[in-house]
Amino acid sequence: AEYMGGAGAVLALEHAGKVKDKDYFIKDRDEVVDSTHGFAVPMVTFPNGATVAQAPAIMMILGEELGLDGKTSAEKMKTKQNILDVEDVFAEASGGKWEKPERKEKWMKYLESKLEGKKFFGGEEPSVVDFHSIFAFCWLEAKGFTFAEAPKLTQWWADVKQVPAVHKMLNSGFFFFPGKKKKKKKKKVLCVD
Repeated sequence: AEYMGGAGAVLALEHAGKVKDKDYFIKDRDEVVDSTHGFAVPMVTFPNGATVAQAPAIMMILGEELGLDGKTSAEKMKTKQNILDVEDVFAEASGGKWEKPERKEKWMKYLESKLEGKKFFGGEEPSVVDFHSIFAFCWLEAKGFTFAEAPKLTQWWADVKQVPAVHKMLNSGFFFFPGKKKKKKKKKVLCVD
């Protein structure tokens, strides 16, 4: 696929060697024919035959199956919350709420607190939260948002882009999302490190 959209996080796990093609099938846009599972990618068919759409749900399931969602019950709960926080960051920024500097500042402080004493959102190793964050932060970066007021978040973004699987994916030529139509042409945005 030339365009990965929210599937970038899933593909990062695949490139990391955590997901084997023979066990997990990542659906491309052209392969979505059964609307009982959803109608948009990302969509994954798991080894047990279940097909799930929606990136947050996919990441929560993969985190659990692959042990990338924390060790304790509390860590697993925080992982789920962090995945949904990333969804909120993207929804608010893309919906224009970050045009008010105080709203963006609130999120920056909150995310900084989540990274206190940690390299990644789950600790010293990347978790599904970090992989799930790739799409949102590529979008933020492409739209000109900066994180200068959030040094931990700035360092996290630099670190996550150097995770071998993420680095490979970001430099693969895949586009994370199509740009808005301008004069009948779509400008595609590529996130690189």
